[in-house]
Order: sequence, then C-alpha cells, then structure tokens
Amino acid sequence: LPADDKPSTITRSTAVLLFLERARQLDPSFALMPANQTQVAHICRLVHGMPLAIELAASWIRILPPAEIVAEIERSLDFLELAGRDATQRHRSLRAVFDYSWALLTLEEQDVLARLAVFRGGCSREAAKAVAHASSPLLAALVDKSLIRRAENVTGTSRLELHELVRQFAEERLREAGKMEQTRTAHLTWMLELAEELQDKILTADGLSAVTTLEAEQGNLRHALVWAIEQKYIEAGLRLAGALKRFWFHQGYLTEGRDWYGKVLHNAEAAPPSLVKARALYAAGDLARWQGDYAEAITLLEASTQVYDALDEPIGTARSNLVLAGIALIHQKWTRATALCEESLATFRSFGDDRGVSQALN
Repeated sequence: LPADDKPSTITRSTAVLLFLERARQLDPSFALMPANQTQVAHICRLVHGMPLAIELAASWIRILPPAEIVAEIERSLDFLELAGRDATQRHRSLRAVFDYSWALLTLEEQDVLARLAVFRGGCSREAAKAVAHASSPLLAALVDKSLIRRAENVTGTSRLELHELVRQFAEERLREAGKMEQTRTAHLTWMLELAEELQDKILTADGLSAVTTLEAEQGNLRHALVWAIEQKYIEAGLRLAGALKRFWFHQGYLTEGRDWYGKVLHNAEAAPPSLVKARALYAAGDLARWQGDYAEAITLLEASTQVYDALDEPIGTARSNLVLAGIALIHQKWTRATALCEESLATFRSFGDDRGVSQALN
C-alpha cells in the first residue's frame, strides 16, 4: 500500500499498479494523473490492499471516476460486486467472500467479530474483552483467520483492528442479531470509564501517556459521543464530554470540543440541575473564552453558576466566576473583575482550596 500521497510513492505501489492494470482492461485511456492518483491510493488503502477488492473497485472505472468510487465504497460493502460473468459466484463480490468466511466461524467467533464492529480505529485487548466478550483464544482464532489483525504503534502498545470492509459486514450481522443497542451502550460505557480515568492524569507526569492513549481512541470517543447524543443518554453524554475537556484543550481541539458540548447540552436543556451539567457548561464556556468568543463564554459560564448555585456548590460557582473575572479584565471592566475575584478568593479560602486561592490571586 502507498505509505503517503507522494506521486513517486503512489506510482510504485503494487496495489495501485494492480488497480491501474484492471482499470485499463476496461478503459484503455485511463491513466494516473495528479487529479486522480491520491484517490486511487485512497481506494487501495480503504480496501487494505485486498486484490479481489481492488479488482472489484477497478471494474467501476468505466462509469465512475476514482473519487466517486471512494464515496461508494465508504457508503456500502455491496458496491464491490462484479457485474460480469467471468468469476465464480463466491468471488463475484466481497459480500459473497465474507458470507463464506462467516459460515466457517463458530458461533462464539461470530458473536465476537460482530461486537468488535462497533469500534472505530481499532481497540485494545482490554476493550475487546469488556465490550465484545472476547477472550484471548477467540481473538487469536480471528487473527489466524485474517479477520482481525494486531497492530503496534510507536509506543509499543498493541491494538486490534478490523479491515473496514470486514467491519461493515460484521456490523450488519450485529444489527441482524438484535445486539446493536446493547453493544453500542457497552462501548459507550467503556469509553466513558477510560476518559474519566485519564482526565486527571493529563496534568501529571503521566500526561503524555494519557494524551497518546486518548488520541489513539479518537474514533471511538467520537463514536461513543454520537451514541450518547442519538439515544439521549444525557448524563453519559455530559460526563464523557466533560472528561475530554482537558484533552481537547491540550491538543488544540477547541472547535471540536465546543461542537460536542453544544450537542450534549442541547440534549440536557430540559434536564434538572446536576453537577455534570454544571461542569459541562463551565467547560464549554472556558473553551469559548480561549477562542475569544466572549459573548458565548459569558452566557455559558453564567448558566453554570446558576446550576452550581441551585446545587449549593460554591466551589463550582467560584471557578466559573474566576473565568468570568478574566473576561471582565479583558474588557477593562475593573470593578466587576475585582468583585468576582474577591468573591472567588473568599470561597476558595473558606474551603481550603489552595489551587483556587493561587489562581484567584494570580
């Protein structure tokens, strides 16, 4: 597979050359050009270099440009089907190949493979065990049958990955078995526990490890947030977004973080006051402040103080007021800034919150 999108890399790739050979059999005028070569490389990566998949994708070149082939593959596994008669039934489509492979699996292997389909971008062995009920022997069996693979990143951490087309097929089987909701909810629970475990570590000596782990789980975190929002799991959505605030800030994902906060808070508009709601309002306001969207920041932070006050959580109110004080200073509203700082400082001192005292004095 082409490791990057450099023209020299693409044109030397055996996967790309196979696509080019098959495409030219159908359209002799087809050629790699700057306008299409990155899309051809994308096709080859999307099907993980599977020769049959490359040939099936290339068979569409007579009516579709590479960019549209990419879109169709991402949309549905059924796109990769050969319309001609020069292949056995089992090799006319990837679905037929997967159906055949699926029939050879034990019921336990089928169940694990189907559940693994909820992951995005792979998962750890621990996640596979918790979400997919995958024992080590079952995972080893699926690796041996080339249905999942073990990948190792630069830190030496091992991850299990499904070929995207296998994942699409397995996800269909999961839905047909009526296990989608249960498995997606287990996936959400796992990602929530992981995010909450790592959020405080970002500020410690283990911060780099925590950030690296969360970065590797970006696809899963986003997928979990989508499920929480779609299913209106209000508390879980607020907790997950709240746990990711430091990660989003550290990595510069402020716009993405604000977008997720907007969605989970929209779901929570009618929800009663809660700590997770107050913290999400505070986090969203703080990210808005760092992006210079002061009007939105003030709205969110003032809303957070109202919730904290309703819950009788003075430390939370003090933290929100301290950020509001900083915004007041930026706008040269000295009297308001001083009042908010003094109020927050008094609260922090009364509760022995040394970190809060330091921030207020600063």
